[in-house]
Amino acid sequence: MGYIKYIYVFLVSINFIVCAYLENIPVKLTQPDGTLINCLTSGDEYYHYLHDNLGYTILQNQEDGFYYYAIKNNDNLRPSIYLVNSINPENVGLEKKVMISRDEYKLRRNLYWEDVEYRDAPTLGTVNNLNVFIRFDGEEEFPNSRTYYDIPFNDSDGPSMLHYFEEVSYNLLTVNTFHYPDCDPSINISYQDEYPRDYYKPYNQETNPIGYENDNQARSREHVLLKNAIDFISGDVPEDLDIDSNNDGYVDNVTFLVRGIPGAWADLLWPHRWALYSEEAYINGSRVYDYNLNLEQGGYFTVGTLCHEFFHSLGAPDLYHYWDDVAPVAVGGWDVMDASSDTPQSMTAYMKYKYTDWITDLPVLTDGGTYEINPLSNPINNIYRINSPISNEYFVVEYRVKEGIYEVNTPGGDNGILIYRVNDSLNGNADGPPDELYLYRPNGTLNSSGSFAGAPFSSSLERTEFNDGTNPNCFLSDGSPGGINISNISDSNETMSFDLVNLILLAEFEGLTFDLDQDGVANPGEEVLYDFSISNLSNGINAQSIIATIATSTENVSIVNPVIDFGNINFNNQEVTSLIINLDQDTFGEVDFNVSIDAEYSEGIQDLFYNEEFNFNIEVSLNQSGFPYSTLNEVRSSPIISDLDLNGEYELIFGDHFGLIHAINETGNPVLTDVFPIDTGGQVWGSPAMADIDNDGFDDIVFSSKSKSIFGIDKDGVKFITETNSQLIGTPSICNLDSDSELEILIAGYTNNQQNLWVLNHDGTSSINFNFVSNEKNKSGFSVADFNNNNLDDLVFGTDSKNLYLVYDDGTIADGFPFESDGRFRVSPIIVDYLDQKIIIAPSENNTVYAISSEGSVIFDIPFSSRVTTSPSVLNYNNMLIIFVGLNDGSIYGFDLSGNILYEFDIDGGVVGSIVFSDMNYDSYPDIIASSDLGKVYLFNIDGQIFQNFPITYEFPNSSSPLIYDINQDFDLEIIGGSSNSVYAIDYKSNGNNNEYWYLYKGDNLRTGYYKFDCYAGDLDQNNIINILDVISIVNIIINESNLDDYELCQVDLNSDGSINVLDVITMTNIILDF
Repeated sequence: MGYIKYIYVFLVSINFIVCAYLENIPVKLTQPDGTLINCLTSGDEYYHYLHDNLGYTILQNQEDGFYYYAIKNNDNLRPSIYLVNSINPENVGLEKKVMISRDEYKLRRNLYWEDVEYRDAPTLGTVNNLNVFIRFDGEEEFPNSRTYYDIPFNDSDGPSMLHYFEEVSYNLLTVNTFHYPDCDPSINISYQDEYPRDYYKPYNQETNPIGYENDNQARSREHVLLKNAIDFISGDVPEDLDIDSNNDGYVDNVTFLVRGIPGAWADLLWPHRWALYSEEAYINGSRVYDYNLNLEQGGYFTVGTLCHEFFHSLGAPDLYHYWDDVAPVAVGGWDVMDASSDTPQSMTAYMKYKYTDWITDLPVLTDGGTYEINPLSNPINNIYRINSPISNEYFVVEYRVKEGIYEVNTPGGDNGILIYRVNDSLNGNADGPPDELYLYRPNGTLNSSGSFAGAPFSSSLERTEFNDGTNPNCFLSDGSPGGINISNISDSNETMSFDLVNLILLAEFEGLTFDLDQDGVANPGEEVLYDFSISNLSNGINAQSIIATIATSTENVSIVNPVIDFGNINFNNQEVTSLIINLDQDTFGEVDFNVSIDAEYSEGIQDLFYNEEFNFNIEVSLNQSGFPYSTLNEVRSSPIISDLDLNGEYELIFGDHFGLIHAINETGNPVLTDVFPIDTGGQVWGSPAMADIDNDGFDDIVFSSKSKSIFGIDKDGVKFITETNSQLIGTPSICNLDSDSELEILIAGYTNNQQNLWVLNHDGTSSINFNFVSNEKNKSGFSVADFNNNNLDDLVFGTDSKNLYLVYDDGTIADGFPFESDGRFRVSPIIVDYLDQKIIIAPSENNTVYAISSEGSVIFDIPFSSRVTTSPSVLNYNNMLIIFVGLNDGSIYGFDLSGNILYEFDIDGGVVGSIVFSDMNYDSYPDIIASSDLGKVYLFNIDGQIFQNFPITYEFPNSSSPLIYDINQDFDLEIIGGSSNSVYAIDYKSNGNNNEYWYLYKGDNLRTGYYKFDCYAGDLDQNNIINILDVISIVNIIINESNLDDYELCQVDLNSDGSINVLDVITMTNIILDF
């Protein structure tokens, strides 16, 4: 076929030159089976798309006509296998807002520009606009009278297009609209096309065989439709009506009002301005060329839309970004060409100056002094230009007042001065950033839109300054300083005033130069030094007697040198000194500083005084130097530590949702860059497993990927890639399933009706010695241990089919299994080997944790009030095994092997990944580490006491289990984990101990999920020595007939006969004598 296989209900109208951007417009679709779908459409006529209320893109499949969630494959959009509303798209790993690339968007948009001669309607005098009503074959007439439709165009008291342009043009432009076909005002008639609405929808062989099949056909159908409508009404237009006021042979402007709402056919007809260049139509000898197209229903037929589109006809470009909705909005609701409301606000003074003849002078301010400015509603003295001394970009100043029926619709509720950045080499903001026009507002940066409501400056708003050190600062398009200084902005009255100060001093904290432990991070309790500089950015003005006064309101932070004398700094020069700060142990997070700069300078014959205030902050944290390490996407993969190349330095290795496998060092720098990052081609959800699988003396690391492939990696790169037919989202396990000398790899799959279990040899080939087949979906992977005492590992895993399996190394299912629950097993079970009794601990989505014997019987179960979200973890505390789990309500529970709950803690947010343990402060007591989906990392001791400076909160939700390790080998431990945007590493400033703790996900690098507990027979006083003291202890036990628990019995019953008697004393004595 000559058209794309999958019709994108939102893609094909890419032909238009200027457009209206609309968001979240309700659309009802009908599946071929009659199922109704309520969804939304967003975009402009270049590119708009269907999506659900969560942002997941929707496509119609050309082959069967059904609507599916969309996926992107090699930059091509395709329908997935999931019908809309058949699943929760998040649960199956779909991505939100998958769209064509920016380059493709621009290519499609630009494709038709070369065919269009751009014309603008006159901006002075009278323009008589012609409005033509259109409906499709089989549709009823417009439901309202001609008077009803005339009001938004011609109401003399407003709001209307006529009234709006008279007001914003200072009565220099009158826009009258005449409606056709001509009829009595009490009724309405329209041109009815010969084709039905479906003719203007995309082709689909199942649902719309008469639709258009490509862009050229879409363009042709629209132009023929409009030409036929013009031919139909041309005789109604009086010859004495001036429709070509500038005598250029073209009708000044025509608007078409189309019956109905866009709906699923809107890809051809969307509110826009374009040109009728492929067909010729005339009215009274003048050619119809430029036109605006509007929709009658669905929120499109408003005064705001009419005025936005007509301002296009006058030559004004759009000020919103056509494609990049990630970059900050440029102007927002302060200009009708960016974000217009139903009743529009004015365009800015700059847009009037640049694109109309209503403001003809843009005064450039060069000398320092005080200047007055009138409100934008005043036709004179309403705009100033201030050049940047650093760039060809410049700044414009205007004064906006909440008045009339239009300006009251600007953001917020305040009057005041607005300041813009201008790059007049551009035409609008459509392809931005960079933008032709950008409005400064609080917290607006290169990455944040900030607050448009807070944009006005005035003294009553306590916003009186604008320079390189204020919020917002006068940054240029590339983020560099703009180098202007406006101060002493007055209150908002009939006029406003401001001072232009040409002395420009820039104060900066330039970086940490010293901290006590020299890790490059300001930590609680340290004395730190920062480089503090003042630069004179002025053009030819020298500054004298410069004094900087630094203060902070943060408690327990002291500044050693709060007043610094910088002396004199000539223009284009900088002075740097050190700022010394003492931080208390309780100081944590951002510490704010206020810097007041006083100076003297001369301009002309005047001696002037300068005062400016700057605000800075420093971050006091426990971050490991170089962390958080930004990935710009989610890291569910719990990292692993290795010395891959055996150079004595550790690598931190993890995967991310972009499908990349990273290797970074202790300072967050990429390492082994000839190998890493490795692109797996699909998201990585599971954690890596590591061991020397092939016995070559080097670590091997195994990853699974949603690309359906398994990756084996070592220091030299990818050793093998094994392809499967299933999505792989679980964590691999490394184990011994046969009698050879190498280890095997276990991988779980997560696809319906497919093989979902693979056993690989060390080289990635399939093992022929394991014959178990599973078609049940396994989300989390396996745990392994030797259940049948043959020195080979056996498999434990749960499935979405609510089954828990124990499978022996020969592929047979153990008697008593599968264990069946009424909830899915979606987090990994673990195996506890307590005194040679193996117990499976398995959380189920029915909010229950099961303890299952090796025979498949329930030893105990614990119901909880919320879902268990973590794989269980094991803590040996005073020779008692305690199992910890976390819940999605933030609860953490610890219970013994009899099912008794011994510990309960609460954290803020759902518990993520797995709970881990270490002795973080080397006090011989275990500490508990947990992270939450609110970005918080907790560290508390076994009694529940939270450590100082914890919880530590990060900007993004945590998404992986923490790892505890001394990655920089300085004897203190780091807490390392993944978030939705980065990998964090917390450097806890105390010697710690990881030995014999469950300190990482699944308990070990092989990800076996296995914990073995043995008693130390004979060492009753647990001092690691069997001696006469232990003999005395056993004698006392016999004499007192003490009741012993299982662990104590294991220690004392040295001959394993089940009785404690003199024979055990003799055995112990012999042990001592033999030693």
